[in-house]
Amino acid sequence: MKRLPQVTVAITGLSATDNPAPGVAVARCLRQAREFRGKLIGLTFDHRHTGLYASEIFDKVFVVPAPARGAESFCHALKEICRTNPIQILFPTLDPEVLLAAKAERTLNGLGIHCLLPDERQIRRRSKVELPALARRVGFSSPRTLVLSSGASLRTALQHFSYPFYLKGSFTDAQLVSNQIEAERAFARLSGQWGFPLLAQERVAGEELDLAILADQRHRLVGAVAMKKLGLTDRGKGWAGITVQAPEIIEKAEALVRTLRWVGPAEVEMIHDPQRGAVSLIEVNPRFPAWIALSAAAGQNLPLMAFRLALGLTVAPAKPYVVGCLFTRSVEDFFQPFERVAALAELEGLR
Repeated sequence: MKRLPQVTVAITGLSATDNPAPGVAVARCLRQAREFRGKLIGLTFDHRHTGLYASEIFDKVFVVPAPARGAESFCHALKEICRTNPIQILFPTLDPEVLLAAKAERTLNGLGIHCLLPDERQIRRRSKVELPALARRVGFSSPRTLVLSSGASLRTALQHFSYPFYLKGSFTDAQLVSNQIEAERAFARLSGQWGFPLLAQERVAGEELDLAILADQRHRLVGAVAMKKLGLTDRGKGWAGITVQAPEIIEKAEALVRTLRWVGPAEVEMIHDPQRGAVSLIEVNPRFPAWIALSAAAGQNLPLMAFRLALGLTVAPAKPYVVGCLFTRSVEDFFQPFERVAALAELEGLR
């Protein structure tokens, strides 16, 4: 197997709690690939993100500003890191960081850092506000959705939606609410944290399906792995799942990629209603899912393919993945000297 160039890859999104970010899984896919021989740098804005202590995966870790600080602060931190640890490839794995990297593409390229991302306009086209119209264009169903721009619109939603239903930030975050008190609290939290608009969305009954996809720079689908969730946490996050056959869904995903003129990774979240045979499009996230290591286990190492594309190498469409490959999450303890944790906490304060 031909070895790939020895470069340094930086990866964000190192939270590894019951609501894990994708960063550790993306890094694991690269580290375990025999043809990968580069270095892996972990980037985090919170020293409590436990993935940064996975020393068997990351060669080094650094603290960067939180996404809310903006693209300029993010790029300044990367510039300082590159003085001693030049980075060639960046994988932002959190939704806000993907948007930051897209906005800062020219600045990042000036630092010698390359990403595999769509432009800012394409990222916004898959936002939750735009999703119902996008779903109709590519052949998906979509749940009833109401855009909320004020407290008055929340009252309208409470009149027109049956409990439980979802309240969502327009870019990220969601909460299932079961009564008026929960709805008002969720509305206050989401609007305070993410601003307006918010969304009210009906809860669709059925099987939860996820599709991890990868598109090349010519907006072609080169890889796709479908997973059915088998176990959920109390927060509704997948804790176990199994790869399934999904040719019709993958065909719709190809149309989605072409319509959005997408580049890079994405996660397509759906609900399948077996009684009606309908598949509702719930979200399109602009990065790999946290369960992406399952793609490598099933024979399509999508992060490794994305790495090759980011290097400018040609990637042929992947071979079919293994159906019936199961993943489950577990808890792992990391042991660190307190001095290291304290040093990272101090750096976080300086950022």
